Order: sequence, then structure tokens, then C-alpha cells
Amino acid sequence: MPTYSHAPAVEAILDVRVDGVVPKAAAVAFIRLRQAYADEFPLSGDSLQDEVDLRPGPDGVAVESRRSGRGFFVQNREGTRVVQATTAGFSFHWLRPYAGWDAFFAAAWPAWQLYEEALQPPKFTSASLRYLNFLSHPDGQTPVASILAFRPEVPSIDGGTLAGAASDARFRFEDNCVGTLRLSPAEDRPAAGYLDVMVSQPMPPGLTAAELARLFGDLRDRKNLLFESCLTDAARETFG
Repeated sequence: MPTYSHAPAVEAILDVRVDGVVPKAAAVAFIRLRQAYADEFPLSGDSLQDEVDLRPGPDGVAVESRRSGRGFFVQNREGTRVVQATTAGFSFHWLRPYAGWDAFFAAAWPAWQLYEEALQPPKFTSASLRYLNFLSHPDGQTPVASILAFRPEVPSIDGGTLAGAASDARFRFEDNCVGTLRLSPAEDRPAAGYLDVMVSQPMPPGLTAAELARLFGDLRDRKNLLFESCLTDAARETFG
């Protein structure tokens, strides 16, 4: 696959979903994990979850809401790297400028290992990679779809794109791996848009660290295959 000097990725995300983490035990583990991340990611905040119960009754609907902590997020001082750690899983976010897979994975993997060591999740359920790419036509006027070889069709009326509209296309690989493409317009920029590429795969039980690392390598290859299948030579020229 080609390497681009001006990669269009504005955000790359490595994600692992887990199950069976006990919230009370996690609360203690999160304190240690937050401290372990502190040198590289000194800025932090809590990840909260809101739950609302609706109970119909003779006098109307009673609403009961509650907020609980589900984990935390940390980021570096530049705001270009973010880790989210919750009872549901782990994600590592690399924001623009993207420096390539080797740098991305080399930063994400140690952060994931700290999470796994601290929480020791009983079960891993899925692994995924997601890349949000900003694309634009060089002339600043022609719709970005014109430089894509394949794209999900964004809904329109009388030739105009619906505000906030997006469209998805789903692909199935072997081993129950699923890929998703989403194309959405950029606000107030008719020649630009966002191509969201995600690949996700269920994780078999008993996966070792080395096997998980290889799985992410496979997901990278499939993500690249999906992304490259969308591009024309004109699109590639804009990336350098």
C-alpha cells in the first residue's frame, strides 16, 4: 500500500471492547492506571454515563435520572493523543498530524498494555481500527465525491446535499470481520468531506498479546484495502 506524505487522516483510533469488569474493583484500578499514564498524558477528566428511567403512571410519566462514573480519559499537553479507559473498554486516539502506522501503533500498544494489566478484563469482545479522513477537491469547488472511485451515496434533494446527511456502506471479510465506510459532507465546504473507515472483528477467547498485535496488523491491512478501493489517482495526488 502507498505511503502518503500528506496523510488525510485527522483522527486514528485503536479500540478494544471488554466484558466482565466489576465497577467497584475497576474504581481502584483506575486510580493506579491514571497515575501510570500521568507522565505522558498529564491532562485528564472523568468519563460519565447518564441513565434515565421513564415510568408511565396515572399522573403522567415519572422521570428518574442518575449519573455514574464509568472511567476516565487522559491526553497529552498538545491535545494530539488521547486515551479513554472505561469499564467497557479501551481506546487510543491519535489526532492530526498522522505519522503513519508504526508510530501510531508504537504509541497505542503500551497504553493498552497498562490498561490490560490494571483491569485484567475477564473477556475481550472485539478489536477495531477507525480512521477519519478529510478529503477535498483541489479546485475548492467540485464535490469531493468526484475524486472517489467508490463511495456511499449521500442523500440529496434537487442536487443539493442534505445538511448533516451521511451514508454508510458495510463490507464483510472472513473471520466475521466487518468494515464500514461513511461519507459525510464538510459544513460550508462543498468541495470537501469526511471519509470514515472502520474495521472491527470479534475476538476469540484466550487471545495472547502477540496474537492481538497480529490481529491489529490484519485490521490495518483491511482498513487500507477499504480506503484504497475508494480512491482515484486524482485523490492520491492530493495526498502527495
